[in-house]
Amino acid sequence: MQPLGLEATAKLPATIATTIGVTIVIVVTDAYFGLSVVTLLAAAIFAVPMAMRVWEKELPNFEAIYRWFPRGFLKFSVLLIVGILLSKIVLGSSPTPDEV
Repeated sequence: MQPLGLEATAKLPATIATTIGVTIVIVVTDAYFGLSVVTLLAAAIFAVPMAMRVWEKELPNFEAIYRWFPRGFLKFSVLLIVGILLSKIVLGSSPTPDEV
């Protein structure tokens, strides 16, 4: 008999997998681009969705909000805001082709 749903992975193995994944991203990007603030920001952008997946059960569940917004909207919104803020930090307020 097939179970109704899969059990969630324990937090420790998921956290270790996230850490290993981010470490691999840093090592690979270091070989191509060097270790800099931009490389670490890219690793952070890579780590945010993975970390949210580990702790998504603890995120608050507001029934009134989820009734009107589709599934995954909160994660999309958070990642969009983080991406906008990090691009402003990395590129500045008005980047030119010479700066990019």
